[in-house]
Amino acid sequence: ELRDLPLLPNETADADEEDDLVRLSRNLQWMIRRIRMRERELTQRTLDLETAYQRMRELALMDPLTGLANRRHFFEHLQVELPVAKDSSRPLSLLLLDIDYFKKVNDVYGHPGGDCILNGVGELLRQAVTPREMAARIGGEEFAVLLPGAEAEEAAVRARGILEAVRK
Repeated sequence: ELRDLPLLPNETADADEEDDLVRLSRNLQWMIRRIRMRERELTQRTLDLETAYQRMRELALMDPLTGLANRRHFFEHLQVELPVAKDSSRPLSLLLLDIDYFKKVNDVYGHPGGDCILNGVGELLRQAVTPREMAARIGGEEFAVLLPGAEAEEAAVRARGILEAVRK
């Protein structure tokens, strides 16, 4: 490759120097390829770590059965929303839901039956909230829905809508 280039005015055609330049060029090209390969590996590892971090965060903040926020995440979110509502004089409504006779469901249908009920209620709550709101499983068969900006009347309407969806 380098042998085909014309000599510059200050260059000599000394074969040893040319061989050194060729070797140096090959070594440099090899190092560049290795650096690029390592860069791709590091980029992939970074993406893998970001994916793992997101999964760990999801596991730490979400209830695995219902896919809703878990108790810890709900109360952390509530601690943020309470001062915001107070400082801005904006209403903040909280719905608490408890599945009646849940122990009986587990006794009759076993834990798989109970899990099915919990998952179904979780799905209904996911559909009932907007991205600004939060639904969470805060206990065995206990759920909470946080409605920032919702006055008591609106919260009551939303609660009735959720109750009707659960009844169906």
